[in-house]
Amino acid sequence: MHFLKPRSAPSAVMFLLMAAAGLAVTLYLYLTPLTGVNGTTGAALVVFACAAMTLAGLVLVYRPWGGFSELLRYLCLLAAVCTAAAALFLQAYWLLWLMAFAVVFILFDFLARKGEPA
Repeated sequence: MHFLKPRSAPSAVMFLLMAAAGLAVTLYLYLTPLTGVNGTTGAALVVFACAAMTLAGLVLVYRPWGGFSELLRYLCLLAAVCTAAAALFLQAYWLLWLMAFAVVFILFDFLARKGEPA
């Protein structure tokens, strides 16, 4: 099926990897005792945000064109910045670095899409 082939820039794939790694880090922080944030509402919100970014990254990898993908890029940028702020408050510095790289890769994805038709 041709609609399941990845047709995206490498930056979208890297954003997907950063979001998935962020999901793994936040699940570890949420589920592991003695991390300081295990079982808290803030950590649960960050797990949900990283899961949503991972799903949005999958959409950007497999459907990179169109108005919906453009909206998803803006929402992913906003989600990555807000998740980085939450990581700072949770003192989850690995997640902070992952979200910083996610912001960079989603900005690269914006630049890679400049010349393409909508």
